[in-house]
Amino acid sequence: MDQTIINTIFPKLVPLIAAANADVVTGVVDVYSGMGGVPAPAWQTELPPKCVLNSTWPPCRWYCDAQSCAPGQCHPNDVGCAHLAEVVYDGIWGKAPTRKQPPHAVASNTKQPPHAAAVSTQRPYTVAGTIDVGTLENSIFSWHGTLYLLENINSQYDDQAGNWCPEFDGHSYARVRRLHDGVVVSNISSTIGYGFISAFPDYKHDRLWLFGTNHDRSGHGPSGGYRCPGQSVTAWWAQGADLTHWDMACTDALSADNVEVAAVHKPPSTLPIHGYVMSDECPGFRINNSTDGNLTRGWVVAPGSSKGPCGGPSVRWAPEPTNSSRGYYYRITGGHTVSLARSRDLREPWQSVTMITPTAEDAQVSPYAGFAAVAARKRFGLNRDHWSSWDWNSNDADVCCMDPSVEGSYMVWGASTQGRAPKPPVPRNQSCVNVVGTSPLKLPALLDAFFPAPLPPVGY
Repeated sequence: MDQTIINTIFPKLVPLIAAANADVVTGVVDVYSGMGGVPAPAWQTELPPKCVLNSTWPPCRWYCDAQSCAPGQCHPNDVGCAHLAEVVYDGIWGKAPTRKQPPHAVASNTKQPPHAAAVSTQRPYTVAGTIDVGTLENSIFSWHGTLYLLENINSQYDDQAGNWCPEFDGHSYARVRRLHDGVVVSNISSTIGYGFISAFPDYKHDRLWLFGTNHDRSGHGPSGGYRCPGQSVTAWWAQGADLTHWDMACTDALSADNVEVAAVHKPPSTLPIHGYVMSDECPGFRINNSTDGNLTRGWVVAPGSSKGPCGGPSVRWAPEPTNSSRGYYYRITGGHTVSLARSRDLREPWQSVTMITPTAEDAQVSPYAGFAAVAARKRFGLNRDHWSSWDWNSNDADVCCMDPSVEGSYMVWGASTQGRAPKPPVPRNQSCVNVVGTSPLKLPALLDAFFPAPLPPVGY
């Protein structure tokens, strides 16, 4: 193939062909630029002669890695094929919604499935990098002036508490540690054998809640069995600043897997009065109007919420950045890419956008959780140097913080193979990391920034 034809002629010819056939062609997807092309004549000096392993020119990762580095480099590798799909998706569905369409749809001549996610054209956050290898779902929360991580740990994790305390060995559990330096505050023994645990700080009642389900992620279950039957959601809570002493009880809510709770400050009139919302895996939401802060009882299914977007553990209610008298319910979904959906009252219409996708920035060492001090011991160099061998999915994201004293916002999500075997030389027990992102925006403004247009107010 001729470089001049590919880099000079085709980028000019294809739009001309589209213009000449405007009666049947509605647009052009710029794959050339999306896959790293440089407009003529600059390509002759800016493009490298060819891509090789560990090339410093960033687009080379789409053509050459350990999986594939074809001599002609006309065809992308597996990572490049995935990126090509994103470029095409962005080109077709990446426009802002029009008023004539349902607000959760995106402008296109192609019919979309319900709750299809538009691709956000500008990322309102910065990827800080990895905070640990081998942990499961994480939450970041602010409590008594300190930022913490709530982490789900399984039996394969290098620093599993079972290395020192036999009762943890062979089980999943939850732990709390400080975000800024990674110091473990509490390995919570009453969570042994449970999974999909998330944190909810109830600032109104000075109580930190954890909610989880009967899932030992290491497959054994707690000794003596589960306290709560079947799909009952289990709750743990700590009062005040002390995060080493926890109470535990069953709730009257149900979830098959993921579960999370958020505070609601201005519920719409189209829903029963409530101060809390719970998101389960699917299909809907529960609400609670507890006035004394007891979140073990009073959960009822929110009317009309059964058709919302499914999947993912995270839920928030946040006010509009410019009008605190009304707001949105946000749900973070996804297992391959992370999507962010929102509704005025947990019912149609929903808006959805793509929130997080895999990037090479995932594989850098973050300045959080003390990871820089242990990255070498945890062999993270393999992950960093062979990013495309394992970072195929973004999943299980959460956001922080609704605490107004926190400057900016934080995000945390999993970057992984989503259970598949990574490609050599990355071993299977290093195929999952957790990544942190940051933004100077307060959380309500950050969540709103992903969306190109507001939803009409409902119930306010």
